[in-house]
Amino acid sequence: MNTKAVNSAGPSAPNKAPEEPWIKVYKKYILVIALCIWILLTHIGGIYLFTRGFLLSRKILENKSECEVSPLTGPSSDMANPEVCWHKPAFKKAVVILVDALRFDFAVFNETNSEPAFYQNKLPILERYLSEQPDNSFLFQYIADPPTSTLQRLQALTTGSLPTFIDVGNNFAGSALLEDNLMEQLKNQGKRITFMGDDTWVSIFPEVFRPNHTFPFPSFNVFDLHTVDNGILSRLKDTIDGDEWDVLIAHFLGVDHCGHRYGPNHPSMGQKLTQMNQMIATTLEQIDDETIVLIMGDHGMDAKGDHGGDSPLEVESTLFVHFKNAEGQRQLLNEVHAALKSLDAQEEDWSSYTLDYDRPHRTIPQIDFVPTLSLLLGIPIPFNNLGTVIPELFVHSEDGSVGQGLANLLEVTQVNAHQVYQYVHEYARFSAAFSSDVLGELDTLFKNAEAAYAKLGQGAITADDFRSVFVLYHMFLRFTLKACRHIWAQFDLTLISIGVGVLLGGLACIFMQLRRNASRSIFEVQRGTLINVGLGAFAGLFLGAAGFLRSVPFLATDLDISVGDYSLMGACFGSILGYLFDLAVAGFPVQLTLPTSATFIGLVFAVAQCLFYTSNSYIVQEDKIILAMLQTFGAIVLFRAFSINDVESRLRLILFSTTFLIINRITGYSTICREEQAPYCVATFYSEETSTVSSPLVIAIHFAFSVVVPYIFKEIYNRTRNFNDTAVIWLSYGLRCGLLISSTYWALETAETASGTSYAFLKLLTIRFGFGIALVVGVSCWYTNPVCVDVKVINTPTESGAPNRTVVVFGYSNAFGTAYFLFVTVVYLFLVMVQRPMGGIMLGLAMVQLVCTLEIFDLARDHKILSGSDMSHPLPYPGFLEACIFGLLGLLYFYATGHQATLPSIQWSIALVGLNEVNYFISPILVFCNTFAAPILFSLAAPLVVFWKVPPNTKTTLAFFSTLGRLVFHHFLYMNLVTLAMVVAVACFRRHLMVWKVFAPRFMLAGVTLITWEVVLVVLGLVFVGYKTLNEVRTFFGVSGYQ
Repeated sequence: MNTKAVNSAGPSAPNKAPEEPWIKVYKKYILVIALCIWILLTHIGGIYLFTRGFLLSRKILENKSECEVSPLTGPSSDMANPEVCWHKPAFKKAVVILVDALRFDFAVFNETNSEPAFYQNKLPILERYLSEQPDNSFLFQYIADPPTSTLQRLQALTTGSLPTFIDVGNNFAGSALLEDNLMEQLKNQGKRITFMGDDTWVSIFPEVFRPNHTFPFPSFNVFDLHTVDNGILSRLKDTIDGDEWDVLIAHFLGVDHCGHRYGPNHPSMGQKLTQMNQMIATTLEQIDDETIVLIMGDHGMDAKGDHGGDSPLEVESTLFVHFKNAEGQRQLLNEVHAALKSLDAQEEDWSSYTLDYDRPHRTIPQIDFVPTLSLLLGIPIPFNNLGTVIPELFVHSEDGSVGQGLANLLEVTQVNAHQVYQYVHEYARFSAAFSSDVLGELDTLFKNAEAAYAKLGQGAITADDFRSVFVLYHMFLRFTLKACRHIWAQFDLTLISIGVGVLLGGLACIFMQLRRNASRSIFEVQRGTLINVGLGAFAGLFLGAAGFLRSVPFLATDLDISVGDYSLMGACFGSILGYLFDLAVAGFPVQLTLPTSATFIGLVFAVAQCLFYTSNSYIVQEDKIILAMLQTFGAIVLFRAFSINDVESRLRLILFSTTFLIINRITGYSTICREEQAPYCVATFYSEETSTVSSPLVIAIHFAFSVVVPYIFKEIYNRTRNFNDTAVIWLSYGLRCGLLISSTYWALETAETASGTSYAFLKLLTIRFGFGIALVVGVSCWYTNPVCVDVKVINTPTESGAPNRTVVVFGYSNAFGTAYFLFVTVVYLFLVMVQRPMGGIMLGLAMVQLVCTLEIFDLARDHKILSGSDMSHPLPYPGFLEACIFGLLGLLYFYATGHQATLPSIQWSIALVGLNEVNYFISPILVFCNTFAAPILFSLAAPLVVFWKVPPNTKTTLAFFSTLGRLVFHHFLYMNLVTLAMVVAVACFRRHLMVWKVFAPRFMLAGVTLITWEVVLVVLGLVFVGYKTLNEVRTFFGVSGYQ
């Protein structure tokens, strides 16, 4: 019923609800919210503790290498010469040119390639120097350690240390680097540093650069290909010609930004690489005999131009080195290559050469840059370095003899080995990460190398002697690097178990709370329960803070656990025990009933989803599996629709279930491919697989959706007579205008990409206006008057002639649902603003599918074809199936909006939408909302299952408060269950080959989704929007009483 008529003999006045019952209702509602917040905090605590044990971070030692303290302890130390710091410098100056995202195949020249891609053969200057001056020009395949984000790469390039998986979270606004690093060593030794380019350097080295010789540029505006590069080029030539620097660093960003915006195979990439080729040619001609030039990338990029992961295209970067006056080095270089091949023969899992290109190329870890540049310039190697000197660059000799050249190389290799050996043993003093067996093997390898070096004496070094000592030192250095990579992938099983225990305890508490209220018409929380939970949390917090938990045997851990971590641990377990104590005192209903058909379907889906997380293959194909699950649900509903006797209801359910299935299939066509899905996946989210640009057809569809989606909402409101007041203003004008603005913004972006003409100011003005409509106009309209109900008074004559006044209420049957849904459309508009065009289209489909889902649950409950619950209750019981389907829809549209459970799929370019430059507060929010738009949308919409098409009256209005609590706990149960399954899976498979590629990113997605879902559901669904909706409708209709 969409209208309600009330007869009255005179003017109608709304009944004022008695204050007493509503105070009672509010108090019960607050208790439910408090228990929900406790569960939320417990989940956050469990995820945090598990993460502390699983995603370990490397301990940073504060030791600093000093020029006066040589790592050498033997007679070969050159410290007798006070002018020499660790080793005599080979060059006075160094030019370090960093071309961000310079992938190795960008630098390799293949003259047989008659049809090169836009990124191929664009750096012929490198090939020219390699062929004309092979003794002093070197090209290396430069292997970066993931994560391949710029900030982590710069840290590795200046410290020589290894990042850990969790470090990728620090990609915005890098903080000052605390550990010993190359830049501080250069400054301490009096080297004059001039810097120009990416401003990330200034944020991590705030005290290093000279004010008048530092030219930073904003780094995160991926839409800008030229400002940074042109700014560097305007200063680079004159700076090199000048004499006010010892180390010049120039960090170009155009290639990286071009990759993010267009992908590597785009004409703009060819133009940008050609510009870099000209810059390199000019630079190499300018340098003098006392200067070395190192041209490098910090990482590569994948086929779409993104980076952050560990695929070969992302980790393979470039290092090109050139210097002058290298006469007589050919024989020395031949000896080095012979020694490297001998080393490779003894190290089966390590190769010094790559054969993936037209000819063999040397391959080195990126961290080898640190000790190499340090000793070339005669400064100490940073204390935490694990890199190895690049041998080709140390075979020079003053007299040109082979023996002296080999001796020089062995000297720097020994210095390098001593520095690494010293670091490992110092690290072992503060951490139990290195086992005695590993330390023993490291000691053996090091002592064998030292003994072999000592036997050489002071005479001339033969090639055989050199080769044997060289191989022994490098075996030690390689083994140390492998051991550290393995150790920093170690896990603390105690913290992992504690995190799993907290999540398991939370799951048990959620289940028991639902069971305690299973037989009650009102879902409620007793005050005593919260008191016991609070007392338990306080007791655990005290035990943790006082240090008592440290002495518990099964809580012992090798990590340096802080008092705060122990306090959190105690609070989580204490509160869970407090709840269980309350349960034991109050009594637990042990009688279990068989689940309804709806609950059984939901359990089947949830259990299947949990089991899928035990297989990396299923995780890789999760987008298709989730689609199949939802298709199965739609098919079940469609099949059961034919059992409805009422013709109109049967046809409506068939219509909605069929639409549900069709939309599912459409969303399946929007996808991006992760590396493991090749070659059976075709990316459709962008216009091409190697591009991040949207096609004109997608832009046109986006415009169409901007008109069609608000029209669909308008028709939905019209059918229940709720297209009144705020709904008319917002749906007809505000929402439609905002969506058209979003379409216009992306149309300008596409046009800018195609034509090369800049529309930066117009785009900025457009999208900010759109944000204003969503965040200011939309929220204000809804908050001022969310109730979409109209009241009309109709006077009809009676037989006596006195007018009979009839009050007709339009929109009565869905007053709650349409009021709440209106806020969902406001959030939907904002989320569309931060989506790429295809993502915006998918969110439009998500909103239509949301309505279909609500109608399905409403019709199914009306005719008892899914629920089987007690229909005598004033409100439908929200069950586990509803929570499961909403969770699956959130996951489906996470994938449909152009994301995968991988780091490279993060759409970093959204950080600049509406901004001139990166804002370190707003930009992360934009990227987060882009990534988790679907979970935000469906968690916010979850209470609509309770509100949709339930008319306001005394019973329903008051029962809403408790029924929302029941709904939230079912969502908590589902999200906790699937997250716990993922946590257990990633813990069990922590030594799996695909743990960092598949399991760990999926765990991170599960953890963030759990917290996001529950925060939105509690803060917005319960506290803000849900309460506002209930209170406004109650006030409008004057509902009173409490039953």
